[in-house]
Amino acid sequence: MTLRQRTAMVSRAALAGSIAISLQACGAREPATDAERLARGRELVQQMSARLATATNVSVTTTEMRDVLRSGAKTSVSLQGEYVMRRPDRFYTRSTGPRGLEAWYDGKMVTVAAHQEKVFAQAPMPETIDRTLDALAERYDLPLPLADLFYSSPEKALLSETTTGGYAGTESV
Repeated sequence: MTLRQRTAMVSRAALAGSIAISLQACGAREPATDAERLARGRELVQQMSARLATATNVSVTTTEMRDVLRSGAKTSVSLQGEYVMRRPDRFYTRSTGPRGLEAWYDGKMVTVAAHQEKVFAQAPMPETIDRTLDALAERYDLPLPLADLFYSSPEKALLSETTTGGYAGTESV
């Protein structure tokens, strides 16, 4: 599984959690048909997107447990992530675990540090978070986990005309 696929999976899991929390709070009736489920899912993503778009500061901390194969043996690895964004032109991210990366974007440059390897890199970036997230993913194959939630319109990053699926239900976690 590539880093881009893992990032998309983490973003979808965060989206699903946000949707479930929103539904719990709204108390909406359960959609009965596929069309109703798709419409309800899109409605929830639109509501979440509108709320996130107005946020000037967003901070998210994640913890993830993964089983990985190392030297033929299955090992559990704990990964933590910290993501902080200030619109329109600042973000910071730090992840612990096997790669342990830290990155800063100041509206002009992005700096990425791999502390375990004692290396860092800097590159000029566009003036907005949206364009910088695109550049990191496209030019450098370095998509940020949860990046879809930091775009100025998360709805555009998460939904398209070909989006399928929809609301699946509410679960207690």
